[in-house]
Amino acid sequence: MGAPPTEVSGMQYGISVYQDYQRGSLQEAPEDCPAGQLPGSVEFVLSDQLVDECKPGDRVDLVGVLKPMS
Repeated sequence: MGAPPTEVSGMQYGISVYQDYQRGSLQEAPEDCPAGQLPGSVEFVLSDQLVDECKPGDRVDLVGVLKPMS
């Protein structure tokens, strides 16, 4: 038996960097929308210590930088 391979499927062990993140969707409060309009929404990404700080249904205020992504 030889030493275990250091490369599997093109990924080298010890070089990769992992980051904890969470994707979500922020929706405007329905009571703040004009009658007959659907609430607006925007997707967001939380990283590092912000992951798991909010749960579905929580009311939050977000402050950050809007980074358009496609």
